[in-house]
Amino acid sequence: MAFRFYSIFASFFLFLQGFSQTNPNYAFQINSHDEFNRLSGQPLTHAFAGVSSVKLVYNLDEQRLYFIQSKKFPLHFNFCRAEFEDGLELADFNNLNYSNNSGRKYILATLNYFRDLHLFTLEFSPADNISQASVERMYETVKANFFDASQFYVQLTTQSLLAYSNWVMPVISAKELFAGQKLQVIQQGETIGKLQFVEADSLFALGNVSDCILVLHGNSNDIPLCRGIITTSFQTPLSHISILSQNRKTPLIAVKDAWISAYLNSLKDSMVKFQVSSDSFLLGKTHLRELLESNKMNSIAFEIDSILSELCSLKKVKLKETAAFGVKATHLAELMRVKYKGKPIVTPEGAFAIPMKYYFQHIKKYGIDRLIHQLNTSNELLSPQEIRTLLKVIADSIEQSPFDASLAALIEKMIIQNNAGKRYRFRSSSNAEDLEGFNGAGLYTSETGIVGSKSKSIEIAIKKVWASLWNSRAYEERALAGINQETVGMAILAHRSFPEEYANGVAITRNLYRDFDFGFVINIQKGDNSLVKPADSASCEQFISYYNTADPFFNNKQAVEYLSLSSLNNNIPLLTREEIFDLTQKLDRIKNRFYRKLKKWKTMQYKDFAMDVEFKFDEVGSEKRLYFKQARPFN
Repeated sequence: MAFRFYSIFASFFLFLQGFSQTNPNYAFQINSHDEFNRLSGQPLTHAFAGVSSVKLVYNLDEQRLYFIQSKKFPLHFNFCRAEFEDGLELADFNNLNYSNNSGRKYILATLNYFRDLHLFTLEFSPADNISQASVERMYETVKANFFDASQFYVQLTTQSLLAYSNWVMPVISAKELFAGQKLQVIQQGETIGKLQFVEADSLFALGNVSDCILVLHGNSNDIPLCRGIITTSFQTPLSHISILSQNRKTPLIAVKDAWISAYLNSLKDSMVKFQVSSDSFLLGKTHLRELLESNKMNSIAFEIDSILSELCSLKKVKLKETAAFGVKATHLAELMRVKYKGKPIVTPEGAFAIPMKYYFQHIKKYGIDRLIHQLNTSNELLSPQEIRTLLKVIADSIEQSPFDASLAALIEKMIIQNNAGKRYRFRSSSNAEDLEGFNGAGLYTSETGIVGSKSKSIEIAIKKVWASLWNSRAYEERALAGINQETVGMAILAHRSFPEEYANGVAITRNLYRDFDFGFVINIQKGDNSLVKPADSASCEQFISYYNTADPFFNNKQAVEYLSLSSLNNNIPLLTREEIFDLTQKLDRIKNRFYRKLKKWKTMQYKDFAMDVEFKFDEVGSEKRLYFKQARPFN
């Protein structure tokens, strides 16, 4: 009789379990991949491609786990309010349930499936100060109610979890997740062109590829005009290839096995349609020889101030004076006016601008302006090779013509007066870069000059910067943007150089992976190793900092989400929590100032506006000093 009673009870319990599994809002267990798919939705962020997610709530009072219908409930808060009649407002709910205090009511997490890696991860919010014991408890509970425990890991992408050690369950790092990705979506869009395979080091031997979609094997920092790119090398959002594709509005993806893909190879030399969405792409043959819209701006002619001749300390330069000092110098001058806690943020010492007048004076004195006029009036009659040959003649003429001795004396005098050392960095500050709609990143040259040196004289450095205005890539990018080339000029930004630095970085003051008020994307690399021109074997540190707010929730939680760590720093974070907080708060002050000065409040919300900011940490004795060196609107 006892046995029969148990059987009836067990049957009733199974009936209840089955009933709960049919609840449209949640399930107590996931017994197959089909059940996971029924409950899954899009991840909150698109930092990784090919990810589907199910939100999880563990009710601590009930000691019961809920797998949530994630399409219906985009936030844990929505589910808890609907299912448990939780009366807390969102701010109070978050403060309580992303904490490590005794009043916490729920453990909140996300179960992710990474399609390319064929594994599941348990992810916690970067704002969650959850204890290691609670993580382990949640992991074991999910594992006991989940069909596939063989490939199930705790995802270590937050500062809180990275601080713990001696994990008793399988864990996986951002580096491992990133390395396992097969697809990276960089620039969305749609295009049509001829699919052409090319080795990176053979790019410019191909000639004109403006009607081609390139399958690029390897990394290249110089990309000819083309209709789209499929590269085998993963990129940061701020690499040259990423910025170029963004400026050109041409689709770009990274596919690790693109070079050997049987499907892509079957389309080689065919006319194809290429579509890139947020986490996937489509490529197929087309019989239409469609012409893409040119993406050109209206013909742009820049105003030029060829009269102002004073070498000017950046303290005196105004944001609107681009006609005389170019964009980079005027933006750095505006950076110098940003304050944090009542003090100006730190910018390179001894900064001054050499106005555009001296560039135009140089090219006119030696007849180089006539070569530029010839190029611009007859370019439609010239072949691509003839254009490149004439561009080289222009650049070589600028470098080889004598430098004005009186100007050299003025510059040396300014450097000595600034008392910031004799080693100076001379940087491009043209009127055709750092603009909304035309970034120009990496098009022009920066050079180091040393007072008194013959091999690295300031004259040689300045002429190289002037000449870089006419490299072929810069000319072609301006032509694509519809810029009147004869109105392009080069001023120069000068400041003391940084021969030794702890780290250099670039930040975008907007969350690129989620439509959210909070989150700045920050890329940083050890030493002076390039972020925009990375070595093939080097990965940089990339994270989302949620410290860009006066709201104490994210700040008190020290919310930082790591997407990758620097391979040059043994995959250990380069910055402390305090340094990240300080950096992010100053970035927000920069964003705020340019939002107001550029009057962007007239056309967009604050969260949607972004600045692309370059910074570095210089080693001063035993401490790291944060410098901001450049800022431009991020398009």
